[in-house]
Parts: sequence; structure tokens; C-alpha cells
Amino acid sequence: MANIGRLINIGTPPPWQAVLILAVLVVTLLIFWPGLNAGFVSDAFIFLARARDSTLGTLLGDFVPSPGRYYRPLFTILFWLSYETLGERPLAFHLVAFVGHLASTVLVFVICLRLCSRRSAAAVSALVFLWALHSHEVMFEASQVHLSVGGSLLLGAVLCYVEGRYRSSVLLAAIALMMSEGGLLVLPLAGLWEIVSGARRTAGPRHAMKRLLPHVGLVAAYLALRLIAAGAHFAVEAEGCRRLRCIVVGGIEYLNRLFVRPDAAIEVIWTHRLICGAVTLGILILAVGMLAPWRWRHWEGVGFSLGWTAGSCLYFIIALWPYTSDRFLYIPDMGLALLIGSIWAETIDGWTAASGRARLGIVGVGIGLIAWLGVGAYMIRQRGFLWAEAGRLAERIVDETVALEPSLPEGATVCVSGIPDSYVPGIPPGNTGPYVFRNGFVSALRLRYGRQDITIVKECREGSRLAIAPSGTVRRIPAGAQ
Repeated sequence: MANIGRLINIGTPPPWQAVLILAVLVVTLLIFWPGLNAGFVSDAFIFLARARDSTLGTLLGDFVPSPGRYYRPLFTILFWLSYETLGERPLAFHLVAFVGHLASTVLVFVICLRLCSRRSAAAVSALVFLWALHSHEVMFEASQVHLSVGGSLLLGAVLCYVEGRYRSSVLLAAIALMMSEGGLLVLPLAGLWEIVSGARRTAGPRHAMKRLLPHVGLVAAYLALRLIAAGAHFAVEAEGCRRLRCIVVGGIEYLNRLFVRPDAAIEVIWTHRLICGAVTLGILILAVGMLAPWRWRHWEGVGFSLGWTAGSCLYFIIALWPYTSDRFLYIPDMGLALLIGSIWAETIDGWTAASGRARLGIVGVGIGLIAWLGVGAYMIRQRGFLWAEAGRLAERIVDETVALEPSLPEGATVCVSGIPDSYVPGIPPGNTGPYVFRNGFVSALRLRYGRQDITIVKECREGSRLAIAPSGTVRRIPAGAQ
């Protein structure tokens, strides 16, 4: 712990900075508070039901991969510990994710400070990530806490590698792999660091490979464990399309998702993504051009963070495209925050040599960045209200279903139609939340009944059924009725 404390040591800020940090934290809490009060939805019911019926001993068996099951053993243990200590309190689970997000924000600040040696640039980088739009799904859906905690572990592993603490980096990377598949990105990010920092290193590629070798061995062991134990049956969100055309279109989609605001604009991306991508790219090129990149002198931070953003997007595109969801942009948001911070540092360094016209352009880009951040923060808060409504809808549907079927016989099969997937119409191809049940309706009922022998079917050939209206009202439909 002492080594970690020294690693992130950034000194004591002066009083005015401490007040500013406190003000930012208060505003951040106001932004996230509606969503932090959201109830359980979707996959959270699955993990809650499992946590209720599991012991620590049974969960330790998750360290051996199983076919068709996600390999996140530390996450299942963390969720179980949260359930055992905090009970079925949604706010408590959301706060765990929120604390993980704050920890990641601190680590983004430290990494940016190491890259560009400017506290103001590191502060900008931290704020960009703290208010990253795509964090809403990670914060407000309890089953996604593995991304929040796993993100902190990934950042810690990368920071250790940048600082030359290679053993600590491997240890944190190993823990990250047990928390979330995103831990696989530590190796390519470490390799990227070796490439961009090679110019200032006295040792050559041979020494770089020697430093990377423990991470290579870790990833090889991890993949071998999963391939051998699970028989190559990896659990995935969706079967991806890995053709070149899919990768290119996916790249355009991720570019739009990273930058486009507000929701009204995001909704048109899917049908007009090529045009939107061209417009987004054009605006970015214009904005960067106004910052006079030909005057920049230190490209190490810019190259590393740009590679982080593009490489992590490519990772999710290859693995999952065309399925896309905001949580997949959480790790790319880290790279984007570092990129904006690095560009800020270069811009500040060149401010004194800039002409009046150039300074005017810099101010314009700065105002645009502030507006972009503000719109994103507003969208997080608005989506938080939607997540809260989705949680209330899920709870009402379960309550009314149990009221209509208070005493189910052993091994009962219940026919239910109209089970809502999401609270608002989905943005294809993967939606952005808030979800209602998606995969969790059966687990939600089993959790409420306290039983595992209940089966839900959506189509009935005979007998009565329960029908859920869009408003959430549940009613019984007699046999033969339409």
C-alpha cells in the first residue's frame, strides 16, 4: 500500500485548488445523484439471485472457467460481498461503482501528469473522464460494477508500467483479468508505451521485449486457462462481425458515439452514420488545426493517448460489433481524456508564441470543449432520471406479477407477454440503456419468490397468460382471449 501511495503522490494542493476540487465533487454528485438512486434492472437481478443462493466457497469455484459463462470470478465475489454486507440496497451498489469511477479519475489525473508534467492539463483530463457521458451505464446498472472497478485496476497497471514498476503492473493486470475482460488491454497499452517512449530510452527493442515478457506470459496463461477449462466456449455479448467492412463501419460508429452530443443527434447516427462520421471527423480536424499542432514539441503523450483511444475502440469492435453499448466506450473514454489533456498541455506551451489570431482560435476551441463537457454532464443527469424510472417500472411489474400469482405450485411455468427490454426506445445496434429487464425478468421473479424452480415463457399455446402493458400494468388474459 505504501508503494501505491508513493506512486500516486501528487502533493497537497493549495487551499484554492482544494476548494475547487470540493466544488467539482459536489457538482459531480449532483450530476450523478438521480441515477445513483435508481433501482435494480436487467442483469442485476441475475447476480442478486445468484448471490442470495451462493456461499464464498461455491463462488471460489468460479476461478475455474466454465463453458458459456463469463469469466469474472473476482466480480462475482465482490458482488456477493456487497450483497452480504449491504443487502438489496441499489444505492449501495451504485456507490461502489461511483467510488471506483472516482478512483479511476484520480488515476487518469496522475497518468496525464506523468505524460505532460502540467497539473492544469491533468485536471482537464480528469474532468473529461469524470463527466464522461458513457459512464452512466457503468454507474447506474449494478451488474456493470466490474467495469468501474476493473477500469481502476487497468489504469493502475498502466500507471505502474509507465513508472517502471513492472512487477506491480503485472500483479494489477492479473487482478484486472479476474475482474473483467478489459484487463487484456494492459498488454497492448504497455506495448504502446514502449513504442511512443522508445525515443527517450537508452535501451533498444530487446530490453523492451524483456520488460513486456511478464505481461505476455500472463495473457498467454489467462487465455490458455480459459481455452482448456472452458473448451474454447467464450461467453460474449454477441457474435461479432470481423470483416474489414464491419471494422471500418464500427470505427465510424465509435467515433460518433465518443463525440456526438446531444441525444437528439445520437439517435440519427445509426441511419446516417457515414455522414455523421464525416462531419464529426471534419469538426475534429478543424478544431485540432486551430490549435496549431505543427508547433507541438512533445508528441509522446498525444501518441500514447490517441493509441489508447483508437486501440481500445478496435478491441471492442473486433470482439462485439455490430453490438454497441455505452459501457463499451468506458475504457476508450480514458484514452480520450488523456488525449484532450495532452493536447491542452501542448496548447498551453505554445500560447506565448501564438499570434493573436491563433489565440482567438484556441479560445474558441476551449469554449467548444466547455460546452461539450456541459452538455455531456447534463445528459448524464437526464439519463439518471430515466434509469430511476426504469428501476421503478421493474419493481412495479414484479409487484403486480406476484400479486396476480401469489402462490405458484412447485416447478411452475408462467406465460408472460410484453416483458419490457428497455425503458426508452433503443438506439441500435446495442442500445444505451436504461434497460428494464432485458435478461433479468426470470431472476427478478425468482428473487422475489425466493425460489429457483420457476420458469417463464413468452408464448402460450393454451391456458391463461399474464400480459404486461407498456405502462407497466400487469393483467391476466384468459385462455382463448386475444
